[in-house]
Amino acid sequence: MSLTRFTRFRAQRGLPLLFSLSLLMFSIAQADSLNVRRIGGCDTPGDASGVAVKGSRAYLADKGSGLRIISVADPAHPFEVGYYDTPDYAISVDVVGQYAYVADYDSGLRVVSVTDPAHPVEVGHVDMPGSARDVTVNGDYAYVASYIDGLRVISIADPAHPTKVGFLGGTPLVCGVAVEGDYVYYVAGASGLRVASVTDPANPTLVGSYNTRDQAYGVAVSDGYVYVAESDSGLGIYQFYGGGVEEAPKCEVRATNVPTIVRRMLYLKESTSSSASPSLLLDASGREVMKLHHGANDVRALAPGVYFLREAQAPVPAQAARKIIVSR
Repeated sequence: MSLTRFTRFRAQRGLPLLFSLSLLMFSIAQADSLNVRRIGGCDTPGDASGVAVKGSRAYLADKGSGLRIISVADPAHPFEVGYYDTPDYAISVDVVGQYAYVADYDSGLRVVSVTDPAHPVEVGHVDMPGSARDVTVNGDYAYVASYIDGLRVISIADPAHPTKVGFLGGTPLVCGVAVEGDYVYYVAGASGLRVASVTDPANPTLVGSYNTRDQAYGVAVSDGYVYVAESDSGLGIYQFYGGGVEEAPKCEVRATNVPTIVRRMLYLKESTSSSASPSLLLDASGREVMKLHHGANDVRALAPGVYFLREAQAPVPAQAARKIIVSR
């Protein structure tokens, strides 16, 4: 039952004072709720669905009304300074340098020059089989959530001629994408969260996944944590531990100062210490699963996953442990 329905019901029972007080409390709640206060706004002709801010301007993906550019130099009095009417529905936008990259639904990715914010002009575009739902830019690449198609990697080294260079399919309904470092994080409704390595942007590789508690519709990443909008379950927070190591067919063990896994053998560097204390391999909960010695240690019996190595000479604090990925 909403607040307005509740107050109307009470007023009909002859309690006008309570009705007035309720309206007053409702007005106060609207003005300043949970330490958040609205200080300004700018109505747009379309249905706003995405926003990016650069300097004193906000760039709004306004669905049927395209890209709107709004001055926020005075946040209390924002105003529109220019717009570009994209061919389809502008769903998402990212801005890097003097270019806005717009996920324009069935019209793919549109590249708009905002050098003159009062007169933005399209300088390039690239179509794709599935509808573009989200876009994020990192370096010379734009990563596009292509709804029925998967993850698309677009080279924007030349913004006037964006080019499809990579694709990762197998996951339909991709609707949100974020990037940090060499990893792209994308969400796809009931398929949850997916993580792709883009070390080679032409060949993105799936390296992680998680079946979220509910439909996953949006994603952001910051400082190693992944934040997912999960429909009725609200916000989910995840941590990606890394993609493991794929071995070459003829890899060899070489002298190394860090733990190395080759053909399911975990190698520890040789020690000159006479200490008899073993190194320990711990699971993600901190439970000891193996005692390790210098040289080769057989880890074929371990389940794939994340483990932590505490070396014999390392101090007790947890940050002294090294992360180890056991993969198959």
